[in-house]
Amino acid sequence: MSNMRKNVRKALFNVEQELGSSLPVSFLVLLLSVPLDGAIQVTELRKRTSLSEAGTSRALSMMTQHRKDKGRIVPKFLNMYDDPKDRRYRLVELTKNGRRFVDTLLHLIT
Repeated sequence: MSNMRKNVRKALFNVEQELGSSLPVSFLVLLLSVPLDGAIQVTELRKRTSLSEAGTSRALSMMTQHRKDKGRIVPKFLNMYDDPKDRRYRLVELTKNGRRFVDTLLHLIT
């Protein structure tokens, strides 16, 4: 098996360990679309993924709160808040756990 393939398998196993097995892959795409060093508007985030408006809302709801998956607590990976420049928009940014997770995942793949 190629090294890249092993790294991807290891990364996906890591995803399941961290996020639980009940999160769709499209949610992972959303998580990886959030910048490591800042915030992004929800509307821009939705444009970067294949999720519908409702799907984006559901994904953000799941990842902006601590939750349980098969009896274990999954930490929140995103913060969401009103844009201070324009309250009609919401901003999303990675939490400390989110940055650690995404950074680890990117290092496993590359």
